[in-house]
Amino acid sequence: MPKQYWPNAVLCRLQIGTLFLFVFSIGTFSQKPARRRYVLSCTRFEILKKYDTDGPPKGTPAAFEAVLFPKESNLNEIKNHTRNNFSLLQKCMKTRIRGGSSICQSFQSRQSLNISKFAAKKELHRCEEEIRRLRSLGVQPTTKAFSDTIVAFIEDGRTSRAEHWYSEMSMEGLDLPVSVFAHILEILAKNPTKDLEATERWVYRTVRRNYSFEPGILVSLSNARMKLGSFRQAETFLSMAIDRNSNVTAKHINDLVISCARGGSFARVEKWRNKLREEYMTDLKPMSFLIIIWAAAEKEVKEDKIMAWMRILFETYSNHPDLDSEQGRETIQIVAKRLGDIGKWQEARTLLYNAVEAGITPNADACSYVVRALVDAEEIDLADELLERMIEARMLPNTIAFTSYINHCVRSNSTQKAEHWLQRCGAMNAKWAEIFRRVPTEHLG
Repeated sequence: MPKQYWPNAVLCRLQIGTLFLFVFSIGTFSQKPARRRYVLSCTRFEILKKYDTDGPPKGTPAAFEAVLFPKESNLNEIKNHTRNNFSLLQKCMKTRIRGGSSICQSFQSRQSLNISKFAAKKELHRCEEEIRRLRSLGVQPTTKAFSDTIVAFIEDGRTSRAEHWYSEMSMEGLDLPVSVFAHILEILAKNPTKDLEATERWVYRTVRRNYSFEPGILVSLSNARMKLGSFRQAETFLSMAIDRNSNVTAKHINDLVISCARGGSFARVEKWRNKLREEYMTDLKPMSFLIIIWAAAEKEVKEDKIMAWMRILFETYSNHPDLDSEQGRETIQIVAKRLGDIGKWQEARTLLYNAVEAGITPNADACSYVVRALVDAEEIDLADELLERMIEARMLPNTIAFTSYINHCVRSNSTQKAEHWLQRCGAMNAKWAEIFRRVPTEHLG
């Protein structure tokens, strides 16, 4: 080649070499990401990245799972490994790797299993911490993780925390299984009064879902409400127990009737008494009738209702002569006072005679209240008749009766009649009658 062409040849070769180097460099740089993806000795985050982009390594899925989720032997290893997994998943979320749902699903199942382990060991603060961390990463804890945490709090007696996590669970669109509801009620039934309102809420949740459970807790709740005087709630739970074929006895209904009477709900008293007579073929206990009448007198129920209950009481005493009549006498005294206060002297007088026929002897106070009612109604002859019977039965009228009687005698200028009755009582060794006997008749009243 002539020398004049050498510079052109050299320049051409340099251009060809430069082009070759450029092409080679492009090929080299383009291979680096590929080589980086297939390196096996990489960190867990890189394994996550490779697993998400290219799928698991062929023939080694078990090895991959062992690297990402090793089997822990104790709680300390679980705690350390849980922290590492959270940090890896957090990095994965930040880099927005394609196909993150598959990673979250594996992570969800593993971490939920750890939450169940913490719940079994009663490390409840760890359960709450792990659930919060899962939800902060956008991963939903499983139903089992929530269930185990809630049951653990119930067993620990912290029902408020259990209800908190139940509400959080509901916000996630999850619900407890039937078996968990039944297990919770079984735990709460051991001591339903410890947190009565929380126990009731769990019962209502179970009933609304129409789940089956041991209905004995309903009777316990009814009894607890009776002791607190909440007869409406007691009635509700007892009705639920009867509907679920629980072992509701006549005693339970009898106790409910007493609770309703003390609460002033006499319509419910009659309703449950009729149910007792129709379905249990029995009636209320005599003491229940007494309590009903006492409550009716205190609540100022209409007199016809009170007299109706008194007739039932008299029938009960007539059929059971062995009953204690002392409580019956106290009941008659309460009713006689009530009738005398409102001027129902005829009903009060009839009450005494019916009591005697039923085998109940009225006490002196009951008769004295009727005497006062007769005197106030200007029925002096009937008052004298009743006083005569009291003296014959060796019952001293109380000061209430004699104050009314003597005042009437003074107003009607019949002081001799007043002195006559005072002397009759004095013959019975009444100490207060001796005082009246020393008072001149013109000063009586």
